[in-house]
Amino acid sequence: MPTPDLDRIHLAAAAFLECSISPSDGSGRDVRRFTIPDETWLYPQFSVEEKRISYVVHVHCQGLCIDGKPTGTEGRFQVYFDFEVDNLSEHVLTTEGYDGPFPTRELMVMLGGVAYSTARGMIMTKVLDTPLNGFALPLRGPSELFQASMKRLQDPELANGASVGKKKPASKTRRKK
Repeated sequence: MPTPDLDRIHLAAAAFLECSISPSDGSGRDVRRFTIPDETWLYPQFSVEEKRISYVVHVHCQGLCIDGKPTGTEGRFQVYFDFEVDNLSEHVLTTEGYDGPFPTRELMVMLGGVAYSTARGMIMTKVLDTPLNGFALPLRGPSELFQASMKRLQDPELANGASVGKKKPASKTRRKK
């Protein structure tokens, strides 16, 4: 199977489906660092007939004060990406038990990485001059991100948002510069 040709892939749309930034809790505590209490994940979709692959990048972040306590400031973002793949038929597989062809993992991982990286920049721009100024999605490998997203989609509890409020390890907390 050929390697995906970036010249044959076009970003047809990129837009915020959700962009909400809540103010602080009024305690006067400044946001000094950030945490991502829910795993950032990708929701993929595709249509081989229409030569389209799309992703929604889901992000939830919280502002923390210097002592690590939440300030009440939160951000929720969903960013939609739609890619047109001129030669998608060259990058599909079929398998028993699945109705119709589906894109190769290599292509899905690559476009998921593009969507995540582009969302990172879009969100950084959106939070300028807000209480979340300085928030940035952490760098992540496209394969790891795709695998974690697929795991989440296969777990009904996680797919329905049951992980809200689940704390991440302290190593995932980012300091504000």
